Amino acid sequence: MKPVAYIFGPYTGETRKEQAFHIEQATETGKQAVLIGFAVYIPHANGAWWDDDPRFTGTPGYELMMECCLEYVRRSDVLIAIPGWEDSPGANREKAEAERLGIPICYSLKEARAWYKKWAEKVKKGE
Repeated sequence: MKPVAYIFGPYTGETRKEQAFHIEQATETGKQAVLIGFAVYIPHANGAWWDDDPRFTGTPGYELMMECCLEYVRRSDVLIAIPGWEDSPGANREKAEAERLGIPICYSLKEARAWYKKWAEKVKKGE
């Protein structure tokens, strides 16, 4: 059994290059989290470039994607932030939903490692 970590942070950017950077940053954080022991969900990778599809552009498309993301937040054991989350409206909505539900949030991989260690100890003890 593995805890599920949701990677959150900025997705969009002022340029395609900035957006690609955010996708790569989230993907690398997810890879690092897998090496720690998490099963991860990376919305940046799941919906990468969907905003190029007319069905997912503008406010209706954004809200549809946010509803999907928030559903994954609700099903996660922990959230792991990537840098820049503070300036992302979507990431702030994800964070607020996690807080509302009492889902822990790690703001670095160091925090995620510590959270995982405590989680693994509880599982080992059968808690």
